Amino acid sequence: MKNLYFILILPILLLANINSQFQDPKLCSACHKDEYNSWKKSLHYKSHDSKNELYKASINYVASRTNKAREEILVECATCHNPKIEVVNMDQNYTFAKLFDIQTSKTKQIDEQIGADHLKNGVSCYICHRIDDIQEDKNGKYSIKWLHGNDMAGPFESSSRAEFHNTVQREYFIKGDKLCLICHQGQGDNNKFGQYNTGKETQASKTTKRCVDCHMGEPKEAVNAPHIATNQAEIRRVRSHLFIGSQDKKLLEDTFNISFNQAQKKLIIENKISHNVPTGFGGRVVEATIFYIAKNKDIISTQTVAFKAKYILANGKETLSYVANGLESDNRFKPFEKKEIALHPIKGAEQIKVAIYYHRISPNLALDLGVIDGEFTDEKLMIERIFNLY
Repeated sequence: MKNLYFILILPILLLANINSQFQDPKLCSACHKDEYNSWKKSLHYKSHDSKNELYKASINYVASRTNKAREEILVECATCHNPKIEVVNMDQNYTFAKLFDIQTSKTKQIDEQIGADHLKNGVSCYICHRIDDIQEDKNGKYSIKWLHGNDMAGPFESSSRAEFHNTVQREYFIKGDKLCLICHQGQGDNNKFGQYNTGKETQASKTTKRCVDCHMGEPKEAVNAPHIATNQAEIRRVRSHLFIGSQDKKLLEDTFNISFNQAQKKLIIENKISHNVPTGFGGRVVEATIFYIAKNKDIISTQTVAFKAKYILANGKETLSYVANGLESDNRFKPFEKKEIALHPIKGAEQIKVAIYYHRISPNLALDLGVIDGEFTDEKLMIERIFNLY
């Protein structure tokens, strides 16, 4: 029960430097309709636990495994999931009160802050666009300086048509990946296995592409604030704010290349991406299923190979990285890596069909966490190919 005495100190990150006019992203849609509509379909919008069953279930699971109040886990994860959270610190008194269902004026105040309506906007416009500067220390840890007043940062210089806010240009919107890596590279929690290494993976690949090149797409021409003085419209080149990932069929299809060495009866699967696949959240898994097909087109056998980082508890049971005692195996695809799969000799098989599927969470972990939302549990076809065995 020693975890009951854990004291969490979390500095307030954002709200003190935010004008109330920016708290509702719907206000931004008046001038940035396309960006707003794309963001509403993104996982950034769903970063709050009320909109994301997998995140909510993960918080509950980690809280139960660490003997902490779920609110403590929420605050730990809020560094990336909800940087607008107002809670400054939570101490052992709060933990005891929550565990024994005792309400005090202090717990009520903290609960109200954690449950504030504006947090349900998730990672919204004024998270990224209120960052003034990003610094990286020698250990690869990022620190942020926030903007004040009514300034909003972006890739463009100040607009003469600004009605709602000032615009300041910042370099991190124009080049590099620092803006993304604030959250997609670093420690997810206090467990040494709760590490997000997408940034290091990408840097090791020596790619010249930025995160936004794949996940925000090519820039397209758009008109800023078209309803304000349209005869003076500013045409800008902007990217999609859907932040595409596994929800994008084309991106999944372009992840792998599959070839077949007929003489050696080996499949070659090549990762075309500049980071690990899967990367990020430790519950993800990619599965390659090989269907052995007879002359009459019947499937006579299957072979499945899973690619994932398998985190385990002390008893060897698979778990989330945040509560893991060890990493049993990690056979994920490294950047641009090729892997060979030797086929099983199956009598009567004349063809194989290879299908690669993506899981946002492995089926076993989904059961343990109680996740049933198909958005997270349904497997997504990435690519499939058919080859003649002879």
